[in-house]
Formats: sequence, structure tokens, C-alpha cells
Amino acid sequence: MKEILLVFYSEGMYDQAAYALRDYCNRNARDFEVVLAEENRYTNFKLAKLRLGFYKVTARSLPLLNRFSGNIRQKERWFKRDERRKASKETNSDDNADTSESSRAFKAQFYCVDNVLMRFRPAAVLCLTPKSHKRVLNARQRLQMNMPVYAMMTDYCLNRNFLQEDTDGYLVQNKILAQALQNKDIPSEKIEIVGTPVESAKLTQYDRAETRAEFGIANDLPIITMMAGRYGGDVLKHCFEIMSGYCDRLNLVVMTGGSVSLVNYITNICKSKSIQDNVLLIDRVQDIAKVYSVTDVLLTAPTAAITYEAQARRIPFVVLGAMNAIEKGNLDYLTSYGVARRACTPDEIVSSVLNLLNNPDYYRLQIERLGEFTSDACEKTTRYLHDKMYEYRQQNPDEEGAFEPMTAYAQSDDATRQDSDEQGD
Repeated sequence: MKEILLVFYSEGMYDQAAYALRDYCNRNARDFEVVLAEENRYTNFKLAKLRLGFYKVTARSLPLLNRFSGNIRQKERWFKRDERRKASKETNSDDNADTSESSRAFKAQFYCVDNVLMRFRPAAVLCLTPKSHKRVLNARQRLQMNMPVYAMMTDYCLNRNFLQEDTDGYLVQNKILAQALQNKDIPSEKIEIVGTPVESAKLTQYDRAETRAEFGIANDLPIITMMAGRYGGDVLKHCFEIMSGYCDRLNLVVMTGGSVSLVNYITNICKSKSIQDNVLLIDRVQDIAKVYSVTDVLLTAPTAAITYEAQARRIPFVVLGAMNAIEKGNLDYLTSYGVARRACTPDEIVSSVLNLLNNPDYYRLQIERLGEFTSDACEKTTRYLHDKMYEYRQQNPDEEGAFEPMTAYAQSDDATRQDSDEQGD
């Protein structure tokens, strides 16, 4: 019987690493499997839909509200509020120590995370969202279950909502984030730098000419792909208006992400400027690797998932202005370390894109620079978690299941890694 690595994630926001790890472990892990628990399974379904809907609406049409909502959750007063709530719950728990069995049973039916943990009895838990991280730790304490719980932070900067005292460890994107955690009194032995896992399917390189033809692009002009998260963020409107003045020398492929307002805005811009060619709007795409295969420069919001995919593909990319505090931290990291070009003003947008297109040596150097930042994050993450589960099994020999040392099969995916390297060149 295989051991279970249970991964809590959120569809549409914190899911890239979940799918990548499941894909990698299905091909390589012999003695454990990845089981995914989506947010709807461990929170109220209606509230989960409401939160996602709020994010979509604010990202597409109300960026100021999105900024306010995202930034306030990183403020000190937000965490002091949580501390007061926690202290209040502990006091109430002491006062109600003699609560009846029926009352405890009534409350238990609302502990969705408890139900998931009891069903799968995982050897370890990986949390990709702050909400799941906090709830899993509380559930582990209630159930008195003995398994390690880890949080994976896929952004390039610190998301303070992940900070929890009794977690077993953090898997983080880079050294700067690791240092930020240490500055928050997280012991270094609890921090592991792994990068961000990317699905192997997203690294597939399709034939460039055939894919361009499939998209209906008949010319030989460069392709600038524009993305702002998964839902067609408001930031793309102004960006497209600026870049539309260069449609005679390049193609603009815009990933609209289902945003009706973005499509209408771009359509009106094209009508007002009499633009009939070299603009392609893509609402949904089944295989994003096809878009990446024809992209010369990626113009994107500083979201972690898209920018790391660009790094893994070694596609030079330019980052637009940040919508909230987390994106601001991502932007600062990417531009400070030369991973991406900055495009927060109209002049920066034009100069960053055109400098990449007009200077082949500069373009080549940027590709080489991206190669320095890519890593096999799936293998690193799997190895780390496997070793932790193996240590647990050695310390608890009476538990069911058995592990082999990771070194017994760590090299099984060499061919996959080699293919990925070749596709990135």
C-alpha cells in the first residue's frame, strides 16, 4: 500500500505546484502517491466561489479594491487581529473544557479539513495556500494526528499569512525568501529552497511554423504575448493601448482569460486605430505550451506562476506594474536580479520590449540569464518530502507502510530533465 502525500491547493490561484508534483510523482515515485485536495473540499463551497469571484472581478475591473484587499492582509494590524482571535479561542476553550459530547460532535461536522485528513491518513501534508496551512495545523492538533505538515510558498516574496508557529517546514522559491523567513524567527532547518514546480507538459516545444499557422498568424513578424494572471487583469488595457501603436512591426497575442471588459476594450482600440491585422485575442487555450512555443517576448503581470513558466521555458519576459503587495514583491525580485525587464510606465513598456526585439545579442544574453535561474523544482520538492516521510516512518516503525531511501530511484527521471533542458534552449 502506497503512502499518501496530501496536497491542499486552490483551483485557479494556487494550483501550479499541485499539478506539477502529481505529474512528476506519478512518473517517478514508487512508494507514495500525491492526492490533491481542492479548496472546495476543505472550506465552505459558496464562500470559496465568492472569494474566487471577488478576485476575478477586482483583477479585471476594480484593481484599486484588489490592491486594498491584498495589501491589508500583509499589514501588522491584520496579524495582531488574528493573534487576538487566537487568544480569545484559547480562553473560550479553557472555559468550556466540559462541553458535552453532543456539542463537540455538532461542531465536528463543520471541520472539513478533519474529514479529509481522516479519510486519507497521509504520511505528510503540503499546503499551497495560507488558509489551508492554518486549518490543517489546527485539525492536526484536534485529531492528535502524527504527520508532518509543510507549506510551499510559490511567490518570490514573503506572504506573511503563511507564518505559523507549529508547522514542520517551509518550501520556498529563493534565497531572499528564505532569509525573510529567518528574519521572522523561522529556524533555518525548517526552510528548504526548491524553486517552483512546473508541469512537464508546459515545457513541450511545438513546431513554431505549424503552431503559428494554427493560430492563423501568416506573417513572419515577432510575437509579443500579453498576459495578466489567469483572468485578464485590468493592467493589460493600458498596456495594449500603448503597444497597439507598433502593430505594423509585430504581432500582439492577448490572453484575455474570459474577461469581457478586456475584449471590448481591445476591440474598441482596434476600431479607433483601424487595426485589422496582427492582433489575436485568445480567451481560453487548452495547451498553454503552444502559446509559449511561438512567443518571442512575454509581457506579463508579475504573478509567480506565469513568470516561473517563462523562466523554465527561457522566454525573455517583461513585467508590468504590480496590482497588490505580493505582486510588488515579485516585481522587485524579478527586476532586481535581472530575471525580467521592468515595464511599469509607458516608456518602460516600449523600451523594454523593443530593446529585446531589436538587439539580438541582448536577447540572447537574457535567455542565458534565465537559464541560471531555472531548476528541477519537482525533483527537489519530491526528494525533500520523501526524506521527511522516510524519517517519520523510521521513528514510527509500528505504523503501516514502508519506505525505500529516495536515492534508490532518484535518477529515474533523467531523460525527462534532459528533454526539458533541450526544449529550453
